[in-house]
Amino acid sequence: MTITQALELTTSELVAGVTAAVVGGVTLVNWWFVMFSDSWYGDFQRDLSKVWFNLGRNTESLITPACGITMLSGSGFLFLAEGGVESAWLLTCSGVIFILSMVFVVLGLFPFRLPGWMCPEWQLARRRRRAEEAARAAGVVERVGSGSEVSFSAGSEAHFKSRSPQSQGLFTETTRKHVLGMVVNCRGG
Repeated sequence: MTITQALELTTSELVAGVTAAVVGGVTLVNWWFVMFSDSWYGDFQRDLSKVWFNLGRNTESLITPACGITMLSGSGFLFLAEGGVESAWLLTCSGVIFILSMVFVVLGLFPFRLPGWMCPEWQLARRRRRAEEAARAAGVVERVGSGSEVSFSAGSEAHFKSRSPQSQGLFTETTRKHVLGMVVNCRGG
């Protein structure tokens, strides 16, 4: 696409393409936090998706990433088609990705079981298991009972208290519940 072709895009086409790209990118970033992060934002997004955007069993596993890819590929298709790109191959690839991701969105609405590694709960349990194994190997935590009870070895409590507030997360559980309550109240639920 040349500069003159880019300037020929109308304002509404440009706004639609940029909006779709931003929404798709933000959706994929939020999905990454839900699936692969233990940060406060990942916890917040997991809680928010359970309350606010729950379309069934496969929402975070299939629907959310497919929606993000749909928006990004649709944005790319819009820019390519309206920008005067004459490469049929690029338009076809972008269109096929768009259609396939829409198929995955629709498939995600059906409550079938996906492999464990595709579910945020499985990813969270795996991260916690690995962290517990690493802490046990370092001599910081010993497993007692069912896993919810742990005993701290000497010096580990002092180590925990010495951590900076930034490394302990920004929101406490109370703050997170308060924010989620505001979201639910705004929706009228």
